[in-house]
This record gives sequence, structure tokens and C-alpha cells, in this order.
Amino acid sequence: MKRLILYGLAMLLAFAFGFGVDRLVKYSPDNEVAPVQQLPPAALNVNPVPATPVIPIATIAPGPSATPNPTLILDYDREKIVRFGIFYINGRTPREFADFDSIELDLIGAEPPYDGYISVNTVSAPGRYDRAIATFALVTERRLLFVTSRTRKAEVEYRFDGEFLTKDLRSMEGKNKAALRGTLTKMKNGRKIAERVVSFRVEHMGC
Repeated sequence: MKRLILYGLAMLLAFAFGFGVDRLVKYSPDNEVAPVQQLPPAALNVNPVPATPVIPIATIAPGPSATPNPTLILDYDREKIVRFGIFYINGRTPREFADFDSIELDLIGAEPPYDGYISVNTVSAPGRYDRAIATFALVTERRLLFVTSRTRKAEVEYRFDGEFLTKDLRSMEGKNKAALRGTLTKMKNGRKIAERVVSFRVEHMGC
């Protein structure tokens, strides 16, 4: 019995000794694993792309709108009736129309598509004239109705609704008598700023 106990103690001592030796070998300073060295970040081989300059888009100022083709309704016998001449205010010019000069009619041109034109001439300064072309007109043997575009400087529009006082305008040229009478209206930005019933004398236009 004693022999068995001694044998068991010897086995335990041998096991403890072997375990201790094994631990010393594994964890000796020579067998320690070196810590992983931190590598520097890899340099990215990227060529910088220059920034594309932003080119500002030029703002194009709108040019002046062209005057549309006028609509002239000429409802009379153009071979027998002449509608040609410059019409000046007969008598004293109303104060509200101080810049008004004349109405110009040239409706004796060739047959359509050329129908001639109607315009209102104004005075912007001494010796300096402006004009507005009729964009719509109705002309009969008796009646003259038209509406103009804006004058370039004052940006004023005109409307006239009247009647011829004679069939033969040539017979009234230079006689200082009324050949045309009607309502003359002056507008700006679509708003009426002056209106008056006016009579006109007629003068020959051109040579």
C-alpha cells in the first residue's frame, strides 16, 4: 500500500516538472513573437486633375423688336381715289400735342403686296424728328382709322379715327383748309395721355 502511494506521488511530481519545463520553453524571451510593425500608408500615385475654369455665360441683351408687318385694309378704288400727302394740324396745335408734327400717307404705290404706309411724325427737339409707323389701318373712300407702333425716343403711340372731308385731296393742297378731321389719341404704355378732335390741312409730299 505504501508503495502505491509513493508511486503516485512520483507520477505527480514528474507531471508537474514536465509541465513547468514546457511553459518555460514556450514563453522564453527568445520565442516571443515580434509585434507586427505598423506600415506607413501607401502613397497613392494619383495625378491631380486641374480644375476646369467655369466660364460665365454672357448675357445677351435682347435687341429692339422689329416692327411687325403692318395690316393695311384699303377698301376703295385705288385707281380713282388718291390717298397721298402730309397732313398738318389746321390752326393752333393743342398744348398736349406740342410734339406732334404731321400724319404722312403714302397709299398710291404699286398694287399689293405693297400697299404703302401711314406714319405719324413727331418733333423730339428743334430740327430732330421721330416717327411711328401704323401697324393697323382701315382706309375707305371716307374713313381713315389707324394705330401706330411706338416712337423710338418718346415711346409714344398714336391712334386716329376720322374722315376725309374731300374725295380729291389734290384740290385741297396748300389751301390752308381742313381736308381731314377726327379724334387723335396719344398713348404711352397702353395708357391714354391725351385725346382731341383735330382738323388737318394737306400738303404735297415730295418733289
